[in-house]
Amino acid sequence: MLSPTPQFQKLIYDAIVVVDGRMRAARREEDLAFQAVLSALTTASQPFCDDAPPAVARLTCKDGTTLVAHGISIVDAGSLSWGAPVAILVIEAPDALATCEEPLCEAFGLTSAEARLATRLAAGNSLRNAAVEEGITYETARSRLKAIFRKTDTTRQAELVLLLTRFR
Repeated sequence: MLSPTPQFQKLIYDAIVVVDGRMRAARREEDLAFQAVLSALTTASQPFCDDAPPAVARLTCKDGTTLVAHGISIVDAGSLSWGAPVAILVIEAPDALATCEEPLCEAFGLTSAEARLATRLAAGNSLRNAAVEEGITYETARSRLKAIFRKTDTTRQAELVLLLTRFR
């Protein structure tokens, strides 16, 4: 049974609520993705193995602030005598995800435009919204995203967000 402290409630900006001892996204339309993150943390024998796509949820606070929730495996489940996965639920604000363009360019060989797009996606923007903010067409954004996937060895936006979260 969960009982959130006032400090926890303040930190999550009302994006997550506890109902009957269970965490839920405050917005119904975001809860399915959030429950997938929680499920990956608690049910899979190895929730964060390399061949499984990472579970990532975007959460919106009452004031419009965006948070990103994902899990990080901290112990190889196979090494534990009881076989249960040990992981941490991470909830981060977009500012924490924002990454300087130069390190992304150096680490992955991204162009400045690709690094800006990747950073916008990591901050929780949709590809369509990121394209508008960059002043490019949606098709140009898709083309850049394909190049980003190739250079970062990812195949989905959720994987890219997780990579950039861990990269910073």
